[in-house]
This record gives sequence, structure tokens and C-alpha cells, in this order.
Amino acid sequence: MRIRLMLACAGLVLVGCGAPGGYTLTVARGGQQLAAFDLAALQALPQTRITTPGTGNGGEQDGPGVVAVLEKAGAATFTGVAVTGDEGTRTFTAAEVAGAVLDITNRGTTKFASAGVGQDRWVHNVTTIDVKP
Repeated sequence: MRIRLMLACAGLVLVGCGAPGGYTLTVARGGQQLAAFDLAALQALPQTRITTPGTGNGGEQDGPGVVAVLEKAGAATFTGVAVTGDEGTRTFTAAEVAGAVLDITNRGTTKFASAGVGQDRWVHNVTTIDVKP
């Protein structure tokens, strides 16, 4: 009985941590949702690999470019973005976004990563990208 309960609780935790079918990234502008992407939709976009020396995963971050995601959402023009995830909300300029990817993590979520942005500013488990006009 005790083992079953522990396994059931572990299953609940996994669902909350981005298990397949549970992760959604929303792109919005001015509080209005432009698009929502699940993991499969993000994986269907062209994938980009960037090298970020001094990081885990061999220094490579793989996933769709942030600009490609914004374009797919209908937000091709912007001055910056606010990215929300585990670290709260962080803002990035259009220049910082240009080389960034949404690295697809082993947990089935994404992280905002860029060789041109310090790791201390990356955003893990991204839930929302709010586009600034």
C-alpha cells in the first residue's frame, strides 16, 4: 500500500513538471494570447543548435529559435520580450532575442538560452513570452 501511494505521488509530480502532453508555451502581446505551443508544435519548428561554452550538455542548446517561434505566432516585429518561467519574468531586447533558442529540456519543457546572454539571465521552464511592440 505504501509503495503504491509513493508511486501515485511520483506520477502526480511528473505531470506537473512537463510530462508529455502537459507543457504549453504561450506567446502574447498586450495581454492577448497570440498562440500556444505544446512540445510537439515546438519540435515541429526548424531546430537550431547554439554553443554556450561553460554550460552543461556539452555546451550545446537545441530547440527552435525564439524568433521562429514569434514569427509562427504572428509577432515578427517587436522591440523586446518578457519571458516568464521558474525565475520569474525577465526582459530581453530584440538584439538579445535574435540569437536565442528555446532549448528543449529533458523534462519536456523549454529554457530560454543564448550565447549572447549570461546564464544568470536564462529562463527555465518557460511558460509565457510576452512580445513588446
